[in-house]
Amino acid sequence: MDRLLRAMGAQVTHCALGREALGIAASRSLSCVLAPARMADMSATTLIDSLQHTAPGLKVIVIVDNPAISEAVEAMQFGAHAVVDSRRLSTGLYAHLAPLLRGQ
Repeated sequence: MDRLLRAMGAQVTHCALGREALGIAASRSLSCVLAPARMADMSATTLIDSLQHTAPGLKVIVIVDNPAISEAVEAMQFGAHAVVDSRRLSTGLYAHLAPLLRGQ
């Protein structure tokens, strides 16, 4: 995934935990956050909710494994910019991330 993101012109910062992402979002200007649906310390919906206070307007793309409609709907209801199936990661990310990196 790093190779794809860098080829699109993105700068990539890795986080193992949601709270790390919150700290980075509070201290840096980010184009977007890519988050798995479930992290060790929080769900993507919790991360999205927290980011709305920490970095209002920051776009979050949620990556799901074997997506259930309910999981995708919940993420979108919490404010996810998009939900991408991990099995179609390259095409899904490109479709949603390219416009964000171009500032559209």
